[in-house]
Amino acid sequence: MGLVLGLNLSHDRAAVIARDGVVLCGIAEERLDRKKHSVVTTADGSYLASMPQKAIDYVLAAAGASLADCERIVAVGSVVYHPDRPLRNLAAADVAAQLPGFPADRVTVINHHLAHAVGAFAASPFTEAAVLVADGAGNVLADRGPGRLIPQVEHTTFYHARWGEMRELSKVASLPRSLNSLGAFYELATRFCGFGAFAEGKTMGLASYGEPALVADWIRAIRLGDGLRYEIDPTYQTFDRRGRMIPRTFVRRYGSPRHYSEPLRPIDRDIAFAAQAALETALVEMARRLREISGCRHLVLAGGVALNSVANKKIADQAGFERVFIVPCAADDGTALGAALWPHFDAGREKAWVMRHAYLGKAYPDASIEQELEKHTDVLVWSRPADWLERTAARLAAGEIVGWFQGGAEIGPRALGHRSILADPRHPEMKDRLNERVKYREAFRPFAPAVLAERAGEFFDLAGESPFMLLVAPVKQPAAIPAATHVDGTGRVQTVTAADNDVFYRLIAAFARQTGVPVLLNTSFNLAGEPIVETPQDAIACFLKSEMDCLVLNDFVVEKRHPELSRELSRQYRELLTVRQKVVAQEAELESIRRSRGWRLLTFFNRWRNR
Repeated sequence: MGLVLGLNLSHDRAAVIARDGVVLCGIAEERLDRKKHSVVTTADGSYLASMPQKAIDYVLAAAGASLADCERIVAVGSVVYHPDRPLRNLAAADVAAQLPGFPADRVTVINHHLAHAVGAFAASPFTEAAVLVADGAGNVLADRGPGRLIPQVEHTTFYHARWGEMRELSKVASLPRSLNSLGAFYELATRFCGFGAFAEGKTMGLASYGEPALVADWIRAIRLGDGLRYEIDPTYQTFDRRGRMIPRTFVRRYGSPRHYSEPLRPIDRDIAFAAQAALETALVEMARRLREISGCRHLVLAGGVALNSVANKKIADQAGFERVFIVPCAADDGTALGAALWPHFDAGREKAWVMRHAYLGKAYPDASIEQELEKHTDVLVWSRPADWLERTAARLAAGEIVGWFQGGAEIGPRALGHRSILADPRHPEMKDRLNERVKYREAFRPFAPAVLAERAGEFFDLAGESPFMLLVAPVKQPAAIPAATHVDGTGRVQTVTAADNDVFYRLIAAFARQTGVPVLLNTSFNLAGEPIVETPQDAIACFLKSEMDCLVLNDFVVEKRHPELSRELSRQYRELLTVRQKVVAQEAELESIRRSRGWRLLTFFNRWRNR
């Protein structure tokens, strides 16, 4: 199919470019515009319909191409919100209007869940599999009947995939008075706990601190029907029929939501626990039914719900599939992957690519790194020792916190050894040190372990690989790696192989030779409230305003001339973060208003149309 540019214009905007079914490059817009999730409005006020221009320029440059060289541009359908108009789907005209000079007849828009499914299935090693897509919301479904109080929007879709064919088995969409969304179900708990938008990972971490008192009620809220059908009690959904983010019936039952500035309450912990347990129960049963109906031995998971690594492990262990693949960019950035691969897949051409690793960004050569370092000679000093890996491992073993920048960046929200902050997992206090000096995030959130793949079985109850850090497994030796062990005795594991990440593998192996432990604590290279770093410039800026001890850019080992300056910058950043949290909370409220007005307007439109 030649060169195809895949685009997601929703939240987590992204661009992926492929040639003849082989992915060349991919990146989320947030890595370049430095805005978490990169949610913006268009010139006419539409929300979730804006071109990821920086990402487009980035992937075209990486491919050595121009827009005119693209045989086709495929964008992903999603719900477009506007404060004064009914909800609608993104259309090809929306895309073409933002690409002046590009032929409109070479622009295609495909269904949102289809894009999730194709991207994840094409990335998997399978040629046949069951596919489960679950998220907050996909496309408005115009064919699902008029007169709905809340529009029919897809939330969960089940497929039987063979290469070249994506056969839909069942689709769960909005109910007349409820979103009926697993994503919105979990988002409700997240909002109630005061975490705001796109913070479901915090809820997952908090769940381990809760008690099971509320679990039965939350499990009953997801009513499983025949086959692959389910309904969710409207009380347990974001947005009731009057557009309230948290339904009044929920507040009557559980009390008022927590304000982000207030300390966590027992009810917050218990609701996080209950939401997690209910989601796991429903997903495992639906996956089990999907296996029976499809007859497939393998399962592919996609959609934002597939970032719930605790639930993923339960599915892998209990649903009866031989193998489960979860795409690392499971949220909406991953739909750009499906869009880029859709023409090749739809044409039935031979499968040409499998995602063995997530490093779809471009690498930065030594010359560009040195050029950037030369701009900071007053505050940085660096060297390039021949034994830089052994020296870095020794620094880690001595308790230092290291910024680690190698090769092309990962696609998706997980740092997998190319844009990472690393530390020694053997020291119980390391988690608190990381939070206080670098990450500035909540103490209840765990840090992840990265382990040599061939030794993973010594430390984790894990069958097979977990290269994308999307499976949470019990830790067999928690006393050996306490800083990477969560309060419930688990870890979100990344298995590392030499074939897929040679430099990171050799670093962990060097650490193992020095300490006897083939595990490093691995967290994303960013500060709280910021996207993961993309460029050497981003990495240096992050290094300077945090209390990291060392920065490794390719084989450049970088230190600070004046560490006390970073301590002061770190203090100032924490103060700025407090202000930023207020802004984020206000933006979340504006998002709620936009979306609720959209629901109300479509309700009015449907009623008027069916008078």
